[in-house]
Formats: sequence, C-alpha cells, structure tokens
Amino acid sequence: MCSNGYGHLKRDIAVISSILNQNSTIGVDVFCKSEHIKMARREINFNHGSQLNFHDDATKNEINWLKEETITSVQYDAWTEELKHHSILQKADLIVSDNHVLPLRVFPQTKLMGSFLWHDVNVVWNETTKRIAQEEHELIDIHRPDMLCLSGMAMPEVLNFTNPIKLPWYCTKYSQNNFSGNEEGILVTGGGTDLIKEFLVEFILKLNLLSPELKIYIDSKLDMLIGSNRNQNIEKFTFTFEAFSTLSAIVCRPGIGILTDCVRYNLPVIVINDGYNSEINNNALRVKELGIGISFESKLSMDIIVNETKHFLANKSQIDYCRNQLSNQQTDGAEIAAKYLINALI
Repeated sequence: MCSNGYGHLKRDIAVISSILNQNSTIGVDVFCKSEHIKMARREINFNHGSQLNFHDDATKNEINWLKEETITSVQYDAWTEELKHHSILQKADLIVSDNHVLPLRVFPQTKLMGSFLWHDVNVVWNETTKRIAQEEHELIDIHRPDMLCLSGMAMPEVLNFTNPIKLPWYCTKYSQNNFSGNEEGILVTGGGTDLIKEFLVEFILKLNLLSPELKIYIDSKLDMLIGSNRNQNIEKFTFTFEAFSTLSAIVCRPGIGILTDCVRYNLPVIVINDGYNSEINNNALRVKELGIGISFESKLSMDIIVNETKHFLANKSQIDYCRNQLSNQQTDGAEIAAKYLINALI
C-alpha cells in the first residue's frame, strides 16, 4: 500500500519485482492512487502478467499527512472501514504498508516498510492530528511491527519504536564499466513535489549565468517552467541508464528516491533542504554524515548556494571523496526485503 510520493513507489516496485523474480507463484496486489499505477506501468521491465494486480479502490479515503483537509476524524475512520471491508485485503496472507500505520488498526499482522512513520513527519498540527498521531503511537507500542527500513536513513522513531529490519539501499549498483567516461554535467530535480520548483528555476538560471559552459539537465516540471528562457546548455533529462552515466553530480530536494539514484550511479549529491518536514531534514543531515554530498538550507542566499555549488563541482578531491563514500554504500536491499517477505509467507 503506497500513495505518497514517487520515491515510495520506486522502492515498492523494486521489492515487488524481486519477490516475483524469486517466486513466480506469489500473487501481489498493489493498492495506490491511479496516477501511481500509471507511473508503475511505465517502469522498464515491470511486467509480471497475472501475478501482479493494481487497485485504486482502497485509497478513496486515504489520508495525506501533508494536507490538512484530508486529516479529519471522519476521513480517518472512513479509510479504516474502507480497508476493513475490502475482500482482497481480508483474504491476504500478508499485508505490507508503506509508512502508513493505520492498516495496523485493522490488520494487526501488517508489516511496515519505509524509513519514517507518516505521523512523525506530519506538518499539520491541530487537536485532531495530535489525537490520531497519539493513537498510532499506541498501536506501534502495542504491536511493535516489523518495519523494513533503510539502515543509513531510517529516522529515530522507526529505530526506537518499531522492530526495525535494517536493510541496505534498495538498488543495485550500476557498473562503473557502463559509464561513458564523458561526464557532461549535472541533473537538477525537485522530484515529485512542487514545493521548491520556483527556487530551483532561479538556481538553474543563476548557475547557468555563472558557469555557462556547464551542461545542466532538468526534470520535466522544471523544463515546463523554464520554457524558452534558456541557452543550449540547459536540457530536459531522460532519466535513462545512459543519461545518468553522463552526469557528474545531482542537485535535488533529498527524497529517498533520488538519493537512491545517487547511490546506484555513484553520483555526489548537492542537497537543497527546504526544511518542510522532519524527514527532509533527516535526509539532508544523513547525506552530510554519510559523506555522499553537501547540503544547503533553501533559506540561504541564492548567490551563496550557487557559488558554493560551483566550487564543489570544481573541487576534484571533494568529488572523489563523495564518490568513494558512495561506492562504500551497501546495496541490494530490495532483494533482501523480498526474501524476508517471502519467508514471512511460509
């Protein structure tokens, strides 16, 4: 079950693919929003025929901890009932919830997956959300559910209050032999959120003025915003294996999805931390602590961020250090998670 953010879905796709590759007799039902279903079906090699089924009919009342209008007692109870009466969930041998604690309210055997709990990164605090968060804390305390989490990025609440199953990064290293050796430029991406897109547009244009020779690749949202206001060195990124192999670094808001790509492709990361919630703050801090990149608070002067980015990209010893730290990151977490879940079915 996952409907929040593309990074969550990418992780789930990796685990599901590994489950079905390891045991083709297992049937998997994925519950998420319709837009996430469309994205999943576009993923390369993610086609497992009748063994895999997508559903969006258990998410009508799903709460979104980042949107105040969806976190009401009425909607929380409605989603509980929606899950409780869903025939597929009733018959499931195993339920895995991505960051959401609510399914434990209905199915105590639920396993959790992710590196944070939604009620711990909530940005909407009122009497209702405080009560719901407290109820979820009590559920966690009662059941102490197993939670598949990313060892290097898991938040303290996961490590201290669940039974954490600590795993390496949910990816496989992209072989250095596949890199072109012609690193053209950097990727700037805001990921699935729109929170800092205007900030990143300003960053791109100023960096382009300061370093007009630098190739700057951008995601589709930023591409639409910038439009024709660019020179030939600002180009839309294709997000293919080959495209990643031409990069020297990635500038991003530190979601787990793009950070996983940094590990997969051994690309130093330049984090823009908007401080939106505690997960993003945690991820930005961990990037620095792991030595895989640098981090800037978005409230800093744009000139400082752009200049420091230019210096970082030109500092070979710092880039090499980050690459070395990235190469030391353990991977193949999706395969380990899949083995764990398969064993849980036995």
